[in-house]
Amino acid sequence: MEVISHAEKTVVNDGLEYDHVKEMDDFNETKAGVKGLVDSGVVKLPRIFIHPPDNVPKSSSNAHVPVIDLKRFESSDRRPEIVKAMHGAAKTWGFFQRINHGVPDEIMDKLLACLHEFHEQPYEVKFKYYSHDRSQPVRFYSNEYINKSKPGNWRDTLKCLYFDEQLDTEALPIVCREPIGEFMKYMFQLKKTLYELLRL
Repeated sequence: MEVISHAEKTVVNDGLEYDHVKEMDDFNETKAGVKGLVDSGVVKLPRIFIHPPDNVPKSSSNAHVPVIDLKRFESSDRRPEIVKAMHGAAKTWGFFQRINHGVPDEIMDKLLACLHEFHEQPYEVKFKYYSHDRSQPVRFYSNEYINKSKPGNWRDTLKCLYFDEQLDTEALPIVCREPIGEFMKYMFQLKKTLYELLRL
């Protein structure tokens, strides 16, 4: 458990002192998210989102995330190759990128379109989903609270948690119900496929 003082001050590059935690709380109290700030006409990045230069990750051109091609994973000639590549990536990196995973492009396009539509909705429609309560299966939020004294991320998130592959579709925003439901059917199948391959 981490206790953060709300009296904590942060000094920014211009030398001005301000209460970062309070400003982060004030931002989250609006329940409008980053999109709400943009819609309000903000033209300067709020200081709660500015990361100090030493906090910005350096990109590495030498890092290449392993890519696993799942095409024809059922065939006897491809399966051993895929399994070996997955095991190597899991041991070395702990993760990998999947291609030819079986999720049709039109399903992914529908999902992206519905998420865009959700975020473009008026505040009055979205705010009822705004929550930092991690027990909520469907929630819209900006900046998951891990440490409120750190700079925020310039993004909004719609999170849908499927426990035991179950989620009440009525809990989903109307614009997302069908696309998320279709997408998740493929995700459950992909999960089973990856589990089977990693067990070999």
